[in-house]
Amino acid sequence: MSRPHELELLCNELESKFQGLIVGEGSSADAIKSNFFTKALCAYFLNAYADVDINQAIASIVDGREDNGIDAIHVDSDNTIWLLQSKYIKNGNQEPDLGDVTKFTKNGVIDLLGMKFERFATIAPQLRSQIEHALNQPDVQIKGVLVHTGNILHEDRTRQFADIEKDYNDDTRPEYIKFHDYGLQKMINLFLQQRNQTEINEPDIVLENFGKKTQPHIAYYGIMDAKDLCALGRRYQEQLVDRNIRVYKGSTKVNKEIEHTLSNDINNFFYFNNGITFLCTDIREKPPISRNKAEGRFDVKGLSVINGAQTVGTIASKQESYYEGKNIKVLATFIKLDNLNSSVSQKITEYRNLQNNVDLKDFSSLDERQQRWSDILKISNLNYIIKSSSGNMVLTGTLLTLKEVARYLACSYSGRNSPNFIVAAKSSVDRLLKSPLSKKRKREEDPLKNAYEELFHDSLSSSELWKLGQVGRITIQTIKARASTETDAVANQKLSSSSILEEGAFMILHLIYIRIKPQLNLAIPFLSPDEQTIISQQIDVIAEKLIQVINTETWNKQASSVFTNISDCRRIKGSMMAALAAAQTALEGV
Repeated sequence: MSRPHELELLCNELESKFQGLIVGEGSSADAIKSNFFTKALCAYFLNAYADVDINQAIASIVDGREDNGIDAIHVDSDNTIWLLQSKYIKNGNQEPDLGDVTKFTKNGVIDLLGMKFERFATIAPQLRSQIEHALNQPDVQIKGVLVHTGNILHEDRTRQFADIEKDYNDDTRPEYIKFHDYGLQKMINLFLQQRNQTEINEPDIVLENFGKKTQPHIAYYGIMDAKDLCALGRRYQEQLVDRNIRVYKGSTKVNKEIEHTLSNDINNFFYFNNGITFLCTDIREKPPISRNKAEGRFDVKGLSVINGAQTVGTIASKQESYYEGKNIKVLATFIKLDNLNSSVSQKITEYRNLQNNVDLKDFSSLDERQQRWSDILKISNLNYIIKSSSGNMVLTGTLLTLKEVARYLACSYSGRNSPNFIVAAKSSVDRLLKSPLSKKRKREEDPLKNAYEELFHDSLSSSELWKLGQVGRITIQTIKARASTETDAVANQKLSSSSILEEGAFMILHLIYIRIKPQLNLAIPFLSPDEQTIISQQIDVIAEKLIQVINTETWNKQASSVFTNISDCRRIKGSMMAALAAAQTALEGV
């Protein structure tokens, strides 16, 4: 069985970093490779998460026959002791054995806290001395980490973590020991963070007539010169608005109005514009400190626009020289958050944008899973576009959009309300993209009220998303092309073959997913030649059968009305499933 795409990428990274530096052990080639990845996971975590020098991270590995369940130990200068157990799980969809977790917690961790070093044959004298010193310090902290390439741990594993935390932590030392579960998903997130470490740091942001708010989050607000905003926008382009729910959309009605004001009514620009909101990881006023707040200079780190992308984009569409001497000002707010991926960040972005005309579907791009899928696919040179943008994108074989994928995933939905999903895919895709942030806006009786969560669920992998997207695009394009060549005459209130195929393309796609999804290797994003052949064969069979089934009835409506009617779609699906099953039975009986 192939490794999941995410695991394949992680393993490639581990091999790139540690091949020749870490030696796997075992009695077979598979065992040696598995042991290599087990050790490499420890070193990678310590290097990427705990900021341990890579050579020290490698030296921290104590994996061996008598390691007492602990595979890596590192003592930081601040008396933090990192205790790691690592498990490489080849298929990526299981969890570490209960016995191994028990050995790690109830044997290894407890024995080490009790300084029973005779039970650890792999701990060298120098490391022992470091551990003893740290354990005797009043500020010592123990970080227990289970690093693995499996899925979420069940309660019988996590309960062991909680029990030890309860036994050792008290009011005087509430976080003396803390356990962390780092499975495949979290390791992939860590991997992506390492690849995307670049952040925007601006050492000299100027704010006029500024103010400050300190609770619950530090925020500065004031007036920025359009020339400075132009320089920022041109320097960083889309990177500056990466966290915004929309990238700059170019020549839209709103942006034309902004541009008109910039060109013809500059004195009123400040009053006509809502301003810009930035998030940042740090902001500090630089000396000399302004006593009257008339003008301040700020050192800002981790800068990102979360509201006002259209304003920044429109301002940056002109050269900096345009703003010389024009005194065009914009209201700007800088909000400092330690974690830009937090729920607070997400809510600030949502509510700041709800004050403007933003489609609710755009909020789906705030979902961190969407960004993770996009980042993972990008490594394989596959472009999954999750934000609205300007212009018409060329839909190549290496580009899919969130909106397009939502349509296809809706057709792959096999629940009781599948006809509702098929109709939405055809005629109202925005209903599929209302994010969890917008639940309060959905009627309880709406069959699509949880559509976004059902389509873009936690267990959806990047490879499955991409492969189902490819199946969807191939099918829809093929059916549309076939429809254009049908020339049958229409009589007796029957529907033409061309109209059936044109309007029923998403029904055909739904039936194809039902029949071929079990045969697809969803661990790999790319369609194999065999998979492409299966798709082509099924398109022919199902398209022909749909024309036959539809024309067994007399319709008093157009095909477009048939395939946007939930009841009709439900009945057609039932008839098609029966007809396809009968055809298969007949074929097998030959």
